[in-house]
Amino acid sequence: MSGLSELSERRLKGVHPELQAVVRRAVEIADAEILVVEGLRTVTRQKALVAGGKSTTMNSRHITGHAVDLCAMVDGKLAWGKPHSQSVADAVKQAAVELQVDIDWGGDWRSFFDTPHFQLDWGAYPKQDESWKLAPAPARKQEVAAAMAKSTKATVARRSKVSLLGAGGITAGWPLIKEQINVSSEILQTAQQVIATNGLLFVSGACIILAIVFNWFQIQAADDYKEGRYTPSGQAQ
Repeated sequence: MSGLSELSERRLKGVHPELQAVVRRAVEIADAEILVVEGLRTVTRQKALVAGGKSTTMNSRHITGHAVDLCAMVDGKLAWGKPHSQSVADAVKQAAVELQVDIDWGGDWRSFFDTPHFQLDWGAYPKQDESWKLAPAPARKQEVAAAMAKSTKATVARRSKVSLLGAGGITAGWPLIKEQINVSSEILQTAQQVIATNGLLFVSGACIILAIVFNWFQIQAADDYKEGRYTPSGQAQ
């Protein structure tokens, strides 16, 4: 079949992009032309439908852009009959499987049988998640990348502060040792001798541990930054 009509394209505006993709793929494999009867729905219209008995809920997936109503077109007319609605459903379900999108069909419901209605699964696509509305995909990727870079820099800065605190601890304890040794090319050997002589083995061990921790923080922060491991932080018709 040919692509969606201009009218259908207009009615798909504001609908979740993954559901749009399913509809477009279904149009390609369906036996008959498919018309988008309705996509995004206002709260005012939903209230009117509930008042008229054409819907039973104000929690419709249409309001959040997670649902569409589709109908087959035969000889230029809407074909609401079961064979046609089943044909549309078969095409939509096949498209959903191909694109790995979880879809619910109103024709499978045990109550309020609604054959034109197709919606994204509540569990896989909660209405609270509206990140797909914020910006086109390429722009969102740039925003995420920028947020990741900012987070990584903040993490490195935070770890550097911790490293400096470790260095400060070593500096504070160093005078106890420096008073008894002469800093030279043999500083470690001299320090060990002085520490052993004066019974400061505990202080020496503490300083060595702090030095190791300091170096570990520095190396870990650099590796994390390089590898980029830190990143930002009911029925309805």
